[in-house]
Amino acid sequence: MKPGFSQLFYVLPVGWPFLAAGCVLDGFHNKPAESTKGSAKTIQASILFAIVWLMCAMSAPAAVWYVKHSATGANIGSDWNNAWTDLSKINWSSVNPGDTIFVAGGSYGYFAVGKSGIASAPITIKRVRASDTIAVLAAGWNPAFDSRVIQTVPKGHSGIYINQGIGSFLTVDGRVNAGWRINISDASTGVEIDQAAATNVTLRYIQVNGPGIITETGDTRGFDLTPTNGKMSNITVSHCEVMNGCDAAMYLTLADKALIEYCSFHGQDSLNPAQFHTNVIYCGRTTNSTFRFNKLYDIQVEGLFFNDPNNSNVLIYGNLFYQGSVPKNTGRGIQFTGTGNNGILVYNNTFVNLPIGIQLGAPGTYSGCAFRNNIVYGCTLTLGSGWVSDHNLIGNSPDPFVNSAAFDYHLSANSPAINKGVNLGTPFNVDMDGTPRTGWSIGAYEYVR
Repeated sequence: MKPGFSQLFYVLPVGWPFLAAGCVLDGFHNKPAESTKGSAKTIQASILFAIVWLMCAMSAPAAVWYVKHSATGANIGSDWNNAWTDLSKINWSSVNPGDTIFVAGGSYGYFAVGKSGIASAPITIKRVRASDTIAVLAAGWNPAFDSRVIQTVPKGHSGIYINQGIGSFLTVDGRVNAGWRINISDASTGVEIDQAAATNVTLRYIQVNGPGIITETGDTRGFDLTPTNGKMSNITVSHCEVMNGCDAAMYLTLADKALIEYCSFHGQDSLNPAQFHTNVIYCGRTTNSTFRFNKLYDIQVEGLFFNDPNNSNVLIYGNLFYQGSVPKNTGRGIQFTGTGNNGILVYNNTFVNLPIGIQLGAPGTYSGCAFRNNIVYGCTLTLGSGWVSDHNLIGNSPDPFVNSAAFDYHLSANSPAINKGVNLGTPFNVDMDGTPRTGWSIGAYEYVR
């Protein structure tokens, strides 16, 4: 039996599928018979044996493993008493596709993922919650384990390192807002995908806390998702945050079917931006991907920046881009500088007080792109050929928001954006609050009376 299930299942001996099938065979031999050799009964028994063995083998439960920084047992991950004492202590040779690794709250170091899941059985690493029945029943459980996981990353390392594609079909989940925090240093990264591209990676509820605004000696990034060969596919970053410095919240290159949603990226800056250029999100050759319901603010230079050519079929909707509380520099919401961009749809976003506004013109080139239902308030919009633009609210007055001074960009009761948009259908028919777009207001938020 695999570790972690002794609380819920009987411990079965090695070869238990054979024993189970053997019990079935006994039913065919529990009364005398002249001979069963070659008989229909023997053939039926053989078939049933194979079926039962296969069913038993397929129903074997995935393993559950445990990480707890203060464990004092055998350090084998089998329960809370014998948990691995650090994420770097995980014995990846024991972990298999479909397994779950529960992590108790506490302080940990950096680690490299050492195993991939498969499509039908991903590997999951997650902060434990008191509602996790299996984890609560494991020996040594304490309700205090349901607390924030904190990684501290020294210079030159990555908190979670996915290298050479090892770490595909993987989920790392903090479970609640900022439930998994990664404190990074100069020239370090929160989460990195490196070398050969990984696929089917989901990162949820991870907060990357930067080193502050410092003189950087190397790239300092929240999420550095930059394989050098192959193409990442099905990468999801959801409900994550990057704050307190870093030259970039995210680098995302060679990505197909990426989903960046419900994230808050803010305060990216350094004291030497000439050496380490400040972006919030840098995208390189991104296809069939979605950026939705994110908040990008305290923007120094580029917000969502597409610098490489040939980005295609990218949906950007329901996001907030705003200057925030930092002094104005050269902030802009979205900018494309690469050529060959196709099928870029920018719908129902809100842009506020950005000095260089939205740059969707030269040197980028475009075809089949659309800019609709957006609020552009206190900043400018530049569009090149290849864009269609309609049903936008662009200007400096009247203020359409509930409380601009407090950065509350929901629509006020007398906002000129209310019910002035065009119906764009699914998946654009809900806002970041989960409110259905019944009247199709302009901007990131649907108006609610």
